[in-house]
Amino acid sequence: MPEILKLKSPKYGSDVFFDSNNCVLLLPTFFSLNLSKTGKVFSLHSYSDKNGEVQRRSVLETLSPTTRNIYINRLNQFLNWLSDYDKENETSRLATHNNLPVEFINKEYIDTYLCEVMGAGKAAIVHHEAALQHYYNYLYEAKLSICKHIYHSPKLNITIEKNTKTRTALKYLSRPLRLFLYETATSLRDQILLRNAGELGLRTRENLGLLLNDFDFGGKKEQGLKSLWLEMETNKEQRSFRYFLQGQYTKGSRGKGGKSREIFIPRHLLQMYKRYFDRERPTTTENTLLVNNAANANGTRIKTNKGSDVFALVRSIAIEKQISEMEGADMQLLETDHTYHCLRHSFATDKFVQFCNEDGTPIEEASSDSRAFLRVARLMGHSLSAKTTARYIQLAVDKQFIEK
Repeated sequence: MPEILKLKSPKYGSDVFFDSNNCVLLLPTFFSLNLSKTGKVFSLHSYSDKNGEVQRRSVLETLSPTTRNIYINRLNQFLNWLSDYDKENETSRLATHNNLPVEFINKEYIDTYLCEVMGAGKAAIVHHEAALQHYYNYLYEAKLSICKHIYHSPKLNITIEKNTKTRTALKYLSRPLRLFLYETATSLRDQILLRNAGELGLRTRENLGLLLNDFDFGGKKEQGLKSLWLEMETNKEQRSFRYFLQGQYTKGSRGKGGKSREIFIPRHLLQMYKRYFDRERPTTTENTLLVNNAANANGTRIKTNKGSDVFALVRSIAIEKQISEMEGADMQLLETDHTYHCLRHSFATDKFVQFCNEDGTPIEEASSDSRAFLRVARLMGHSLSAKTTARYIQLAVDKQFIEK
């Protein structure tokens, strides 16, 4: 539990900071109150007067509510770090943090703690520096601190770049992050699109292959979703339901269809399909489950890249929530280079790890002819290649790193 707590004041809409003894920390509390009331921060600009002496001029800048949230949360992180530092080193820097030497803030907090210990990427460093800069500018204007210049050492630019690349290189999305994405979707249809990738391993175009009515394939009758809904009502204990995804809807070469395959729809997801069909889906003659609901395309089938479009929209909302720490701040952070396909890879990785564990096969020793890999390849419609196996192994390692 953090030593420094901040609680939202219902009267003023700003945050009140408390130390470990439940005493109010006045300076950050006043800063939060001022930020909430004005929506502005001080930026200091240096210039030379007619005598050649350096002077400083304050300029007020307006911040968006999201940015204000970010700055307050970053300030809270700094104060918690300072509280921990005091405990470890038997100092009392928190009580006099308005007079901290700027060299201490830059070297110990920005360079050592954020860049080297926490492995913060470029965006996080920018947020922390800006938050502390505006906080100390506020204290300077109030005559409670000298002017400080908050920045990281240029020598750490390469380290920060590596931190950024390391974070964005992880294409596995943890289960809590996937759930957060599903819950962030703005409609039931969009949540289904995301869940189809994360819980069935569907590519975005394969969503068009979810058909309502029964169909013939290779001289055999296959069940559509309406039949599966009846089966679900009849078999109350059944947990998953087989559906045959036709190759014409899967990935192929030169515009041709890909591999047909079986997918197994969990009961809760099949129930979600039914709820969408009954409550949200426009009346239409389209045989595919997911259709458009926009006024200019109401009831028409969705585009093949609809899943990617929805993911991009939800991703931007989710990232904003995580950055402002409104929601999802205690889990793996979503990155701008995460895509709809990452949900599919994450599903495949979970299955790969599950099958390896069931077979007693160490993940690093799995080969392209191992039972675990063959099962996942069939489930995903993948080719049997050493390259694909290596990708699964790397993603499995990423999964262990993220969820440790």
